[in-house]
Amino acid sequence: MFVRSCQTSGDHVLGAIILEMVGFTAPRQHYPYLARWPGYPAEGNFIGIIANWRSWRFGRAVLLGFRKNTELAVESLFLPFNGRILPETRLSDHASFWDAGLPALMVTDTAFFRNPNYHLPSDTIDTLDFTFMAELVKSLELALRELPPAST
Repeated sequence: MFVRSCQTSGDHVLGAIILEMVGFTAPRQHYPYLARWPGYPAEGNFIGIIANWRSWRFGRAVLLGFRKNTELAVESLFLPFNGRILPETRLSDHASFWDAGLPALMVTDTAFFRNPNYHLPSDTIDTLDFTFMAELVKSLELALRELPPAST
C-alpha cells in the first residue's frame, strides 16, 4: 500500500533502504545453493546489501557509504530480473519497490542463512550482537551522506 500511495501521489522516491534481520553474527555463514559462494566470507560477521539492477545507482551510493566504515564488513549483490532468479532475495519489503520500478535495497545479516533462531521462540534479544548493530547505524549514517540531495 505504501508503494502504491507513492506512485499515485506522484512522490519522487530516491530509494528505499529496508533493514531486514540486522543483528546476528555467527562463526559460519551459509549461502543458497552452494556451501560457500566464491568471494563471499565463510564467517557470518558482515552485513549484506541486496539490490536489483534498476537500483544500481542508488545501491552503489549506499555501498560507498557503508565501505567508509572499516569496522563493519559489507558484501553486496545486485540482481537481474528483480531477484526472481534467487527468490530468497525477495523476502522483504524492498521487493514491492522493485516490482513497482522504484529503487530499493535490503540491508541484512542474511537472516536464516546465518541465524538458527530466525522466526523461532529462541530469536531473543540476548542472541543479538549490539556492537555489530551499532556499527550498522554508523554505516547507515555514512551511506545517507553519500546520497544526492532530494530535489524539491
